[in-house]
Amino acid sequence: ERNNVSTDEVAANPGRYGLSDNDIVRYRNANRTQDGLLHQLGAPDGETRRYSEISEQERRDKNWRPAMLWAYDPQAFDGKGRAAI
Repeated sequence: ERNNVSTDEVAANPGRYGLSDNDIVRYRNANRTQDGLLHQLGAPDGETRRYSEISEQERRDKNWRPAMLWAYDPQAFDGKGRAAI
């Protein structure tokens, strides 16, 4: 939430905030891709940090697996997106 506006509100009314429906599709697919990276890493469910915020040292200390995003196309498959992790 930022400026007292939730992401759900922005997603429900993208035009009101200068966004398109495609912008919302890309945002949601980016979140799902982030969740996939954290899952492959072995992070606990509910981890809210970005993958890029987790240091190599922390990954080693917690014995988390390395993960890499090889391909990302948020608009593929009629908006369902495609990611190769």
